Amino acid sequence: MDIQQVLQGALALNGDDKKYVVTIEGNTIVTTVKWMNAVFFAPGSVTDAVKEFKFIAKLNDNNTWIEVDKSKSAKKSIGKSGFNMSYSTFKGKEFSFDRTIGIGKNRNDNSTGIIDIKFNSEEYKKPVSEYLASCGYKKTNKGFFASLFSK
Repeated sequence: MDIQQVLQGALALNGDDKKYVVTIEGNTIVTTVKWMNAVFFAPGSVTDAVKEFKFIAKLNDNNTWIEVDKSKSAKKSIGKSGFNMSYSTFKGKEFSFDRTIGIGKNRNDNSTGIIDIKFNSEEYKKPVSEYLASCGYKKTNKGFFASLFSK
């Protein structure tokens, strides 16, 4: 299989039952998941939180691939102490696990009441990693920093 066939084949990882979306950008397979999109209510405050994770697999001509993760988080809250806002981004390699339990509204599934949101980055890396292995690709760290600092 050539690179273009591998890239196009990765789109089959999408599905209505998936929490993520796989897209192709140049020679990269990008898995995106907006894993938190919720409003939390606490005594004296309301917090709006949005968190997104991207797993990027850049394919090389020699049947290898490079991994880069991107995540971003935005949080706004209003309460007795006033209005607070925070935003953070990360680009590199990460393993992250998060579990948030609170009272509010989960916009991802429109549930209200006690919401329990779980995230494990490896859950979203696994489908692409396994797919690339089945296509004969091997993960490499060679060129990681070049990939990290490229646009």
